[in-house]
Amino acid sequence: MCDSDQHAQYMAALARIEQQNNLLISGRPAIDQFYSISSTQGMMLDYKNRKHIYIFSSVPITLNLGILGNFTVNASTWTNIDFQQNSEITSTSSTIISVLVRATDDAQFYDGLIGLNGAGTMQDWTRYLTLKGQCYNATTGKLTSPTSGPTAFQIFNPANSGKSILIYSLIVAYNSANMHDMRITAADVSTIVGWTNTPVVPVNNMAGGAASVAVAGASNTQLTGGLLGTSRETTGTQNNLPIETLTNGECIYLPASSTVNGLAIYMTNGAAAAWQITCSYLEF
Repeated sequence: MCDSDQHAQYMAALARIEQQNNLLISGRPAIDQFYSISSTQGMMLDYKNRKHIYIFSSVPITLNLGILGNFTVNASTWTNIDFQQNSEITSTSSTIISVLVRATDDAQFYDGLIGLNGAGTMQDWTRYLTLKGQCYNATTGKLTSPTSGPTAFQIFNPANSGKSILIYSLIVAYNSANMHDMRITAADVSTIVGWTNTPVVPVNNMAGGAASVAVAGASNTQLTGGLLGTSRETTGTQNNLPIETLTNGECIYLPASSTVNGLAIYMTNGAAAAWQITCSYLEF
């Protein structure tokens, strides 16, 4: 038997246990707070004893993360900002913008990815940006090469495009056994002597999506001038077997810049043979 005081203590303990069990099931509530930020007015990251922080803005903004550089936040999308506690964040604009910041234990509530701390896979990003209309394919289609000399495909991010490009798949097919030269470029290589340009128009993987900023093209005539670019890789093909040149999550990044950043593949031809290249990439 227990007296009334002991009974009250037991009941209070049971209530605390029930409260903690409910918390484990439902999770701690998110904590929202509005901030006004600009290039001169920032905010300090405060996890408020939660696991994650997200930011939401009604307009696109570019955040400045100090030595980490700039980071784009798309409009009307929850974006993960899991950086170090008490990091200062400003925007790059002098205009004051109101943003909503949410501290939460929930990593799945928002319309976005778990991204900045390494969670989330390449496939997750691909699917997510496909739904955002930011995933593209550029392909030469099936071509038949001349009997000798290199032919080529290139894709590049033009100077001052305002977008970055991440190539996550690059498929090369050639109906003969041969070796082909893949190079990183810093200019439009269609200036090579012998290049006869056929424009390659990237296709948005979301029907009705916006056009890409990337410029792509192919030359199916023999190149006689010196090949441009810095050699990155030599890839081999077997008869009529397509090769994925980017493996194990490997990517090629063509960042937004005041200069051209690109990729070219020079196909080695020993005889007239069918060939094609398909490049899949994200744009952000």
